[in-house]
Amino acid sequence: MLHVWTAAGEELTAIPWETVSDAKQLKQHLQPLCEAPRFRQRLLTDGRILEDDMSLSNLVDVQLVLLPFITPSQEQEDELAILAAEGMIAEVETILQRPQSPSCADPRDYEQPLFLACKNGHVAIARLLLEADADVETRSRWCGITPLLAACAEGREQVVRVLLEGGANKEARDRRGSTPLLVAAHCFCPEIVCLLLEANAERTVRNSYGETPLWVAINKDSFQHAKRRQEEVVCHLLRRVADPNCRVQGQNYPLHMACRRGHVRIAKLLLQARADQQLSSD
Repeated sequence: MLHVWTAAGEELTAIPWETVSDAKQLKQHLQPLCEAPRFRQRLLTDGRILEDDMSLSNLVDVQLVLLPFITPSQEQEDELAILAAEGMIAEVETILQRPQSPSCADPRDYEQPLFLACKNGHVAIARLLLEADADVETRSRWCGITPLLAACAEGREQVVRVLLEGGANKEARDRRGSTPLLVAAHCFCPEIVCLLLEANAERTVRNSYGETPLWVAINKDSFQHAKRRQEEVVCHLLRRVADPNCRVQGQNYPLHMACRRGHVRIAKLLLQARADQQLSSD
């Protein structure tokens, strides 16, 4: 067994050697126990710091020391934001190991690192920052949206998956009252729509204008290359019990709108979902 001791000399835990192979894995195992991300943890044996890639074989006792975050300079905060936006994995890891907070206290000219990583589709950076306890609900200082809303708007499927695994709020709203599902439907992102539906996102949600995900997916013209994705979004929504007869007050029904915009396949999908042909517009 490998015994882990606190700086106060108390045994925190004891785990079988085969559970973890190196210091990094041990830190990740200890994170929920010590309530500190691995970047703030230092493991020592005989007064020597164990690097993350060091093997733990033949060790019986290690001491865990928790470091506070440094107080970063403005340049250090800006550096983290820039590197996160650019997807520089090794450099971000090095900064977090200082240890530096994954969130900027005063971002000035930049968004928060997690927001930038998610918006730009840097999956590995998003994972690192979340592992470092970055606030998954941090909002843009410019447009007020969360990382999940930004990832949906940019079509970042893998980032959306990581954020959902990290507990991101599926019902967070932007300034138009749109949730991630509404944003993904509007942007013709069928893969993200599927992810959100599988995560039990609210399917009957409406934005501030009373529009549903089905409505925003249909009420938009699309270029030929985007038509298939638009149709896939509508298909996913209808399969998940979206109401084919649900409309925005004072507007057309989905079937009328699809016909007016020339969405032939979408009109067929609505009819297959039992859209009422007898309903009339106001």
